[in-house]
Amino acid sequence: MMATGRPSSAGGSILKRYRLFLIRLVNPVARSIEQEYMADTEHAANVEPTREELHDLSKACSRLWELYINRLVPGKDFEIECGRGTKVYREEDMAAGSLFTWLSNSVLRRPTYSRFCSLLDNYNPDEGYREVVTSEEKHEEAAFIEEISRTAKFPDSETQVLSIQFEWNDSLKSVSTVLVGVSPEFEIALYTLCFFGGEEDNHLQLGPYFVDIKCYRLGRDEIGSAFPVAEY
Repeated sequence: MMATGRPSSAGGSILKRYRLFLIRLVNPVARSIEQEYMADTEHAANVEPTREELHDLSKACSRLWELYINRLVPGKDFEIECGRGTKVYREEDMAAGSLFTWLSNSVLRRPTYSRFCSLLDNYNPDEGYREVVTSEEKHEEAAFIEEISRTAKFPDSETQVLSIQFEWNDSLKSVSTVLVGVSPEFEIALYTLCFFGGEEDNHLQLGPYFVDIKCYRLGRDEIGSAFPVAEY
């Protein structure tokens, strides 16, 4: 993975990309897939960015936070148990059970969550293997992008930022930050804006939370990875 600096012509470039991005985020995208859903979708009307937001990535991301709905509500949609605290260098499991102790069945029936879950078996987690992308997987990807482009936005205060240690596929991740309760469309919006308008490190405030959105590039214009890091 290679780090990157801010794109050239930052002011005008960010202005154009941010304006277009907000429009695409809130309004339907003219795609051939799932056109039948468009007539039933309502969208927020006022998405015109301010001059401050056009020249300040942190303010632009805060605006996304304020525009956005479809978060999950603790106690209503899910319950978590954080267990005991630990250190990055300690590998033993300090939690008696799973992080998520309960998840409402209705969550996975929400359109964007359902579309996202259909993508989870589309990728090979092992490096060094070439992906074979089927027509069904391409359809699932297009359907997901279409769905997240149709979601209205509205603020709430139920998101939690957690730093956790976990094991997946027999590999230990010593520390990772997760945004608990946010929807797939919000994370796509946030990481896209930071990738096109920011740098490798993007220090932001999202509601009451301070985070660094890390963006790594592959070459000039491909995403290597994008993820949050909690700043306490």
